[in-house]
Amino acid sequence: MSGGRPEEVGPQIEGLEYRRRIGTGGYADVFLYRETSLDRDVAVKVVRETGLSEDEATGFVAEAHAMAHLAHPHIVPVFAVGRAAHGRPYLTMPFYPEGTLFDRAQTPLGVAEVLKTGVQIGSAVAYAHGAGILHRDIKPHNILRNQFGPALSDFGIAGTIADVGERIIGMSIPWSPPEVLLDTAAPSVGSDVYSLAATLWHLLTARAPFERAGDTEAALVRRIRLDPLPPLARPDVPAALEGLLRQSMAKDPRDRFSSMASFVHALQDVQRQLRLEPTDVVLVPGRRRSGVAAERTTSRTGADLSGLTRRRSDLDVPEPVDDPPAKPAEPLEQTAPGRPRTPVVLLVLVLVMAAVLLLGLLMLLLRSGGAG
Repeated sequence: MSGGRPEEVGPQIEGLEYRRRIGTGGYADVFLYRETSLDRDVAVKVVRETGLSEDEATGFVAEAHAMAHLAHPHIVPVFAVGRAAHGRPYLTMPFYPEGTLFDRAQTPLGVAEVLKTGVQIGSAVAYAHGAGILHRDIKPHNILRNQFGPALSDFGIAGTIADVGERIIGMSIPWSPPEVLLDTAAPSVGSDVYSLAATLWHLLTARAPFERAGDTEAALVRRIRLDPLPPLARPDVPAALEGLLRQSMAKDPRDRFSSMASFVHALQDVQRQLRLEPTDVVLVPGRRRSGVAAERTTSRTGADLSGLTRRRSDLDVPEPVDDPPAKPAEPLEQTAPGRPRTPVVLLVLVLVMAAVLLLGLLMLLLRSGGAG
């Protein structure tokens, strides 16, 4: 299930200087380049020569353009899209030197970190669902890390070239739901929910849910299709967390969470049960206004996005306080130039009269003394 042999050296791309190979995936290779005009390192993902038709290559570029409009703190941004040698599509994105969550999860991660990651990545996927884009390839390898936290890459792109004729290219079997592996249903919001839950399971156990040493692809697909999930076998993982992961990986998509938003809020509820601060959720575009109740929101994918705005308490947003209407400024007392205000005039008159009386009394006393 590979889309051609990995390449060791990246193709020549105008404006970019090749540095080294970073990694490889099922259908593309990733290289480090230097963008000369901006003097920065960029990661460049180049689709291998897999026999893509012109329509499929054009679809990849169109999907990458759509991905470039997903502005979210936990989605890897796309800088540019183009065609490399032999017409192969490529895209450029930031270089994440800290690697992927697959690298990070060589040993099991802590419950608090896994919950936080689940909320952050889940809110990013829900945001994309609101824009009509399914991911279709959520896995630890596609979650990159930097100082700001995790960021999900490859939105929608893997799905654009996942089916080439009768072949499957780049499918990530260990984290894929049974209906996608068996092609019994089209990828959906529910399949993204399954893959994120399988990814979180991987972070908790350092391996994919059904994976075993020495597996063949056929054996792995059979277990995903037929076998119940194995025990999580971690005493520190609360039953509520294991339960919601099992629900999210139900064999029947109808038994999973109906939306990514509801899955995210279930993870937040577990955080509260553990007395952890609920991780912030980034709202879908146009829903940042804080309101006491959310409208029922659906996306072009049919995903219910109400969960991202339905309760103020879930988002820890204080109630808005309406400012009282401003009072009009009281007009200042108008006074003619050079004329004192009325209270001042009265005071002056009183003082003058007092001075006259005192002067008259003094003169009277002086006269009386002279007569004596």
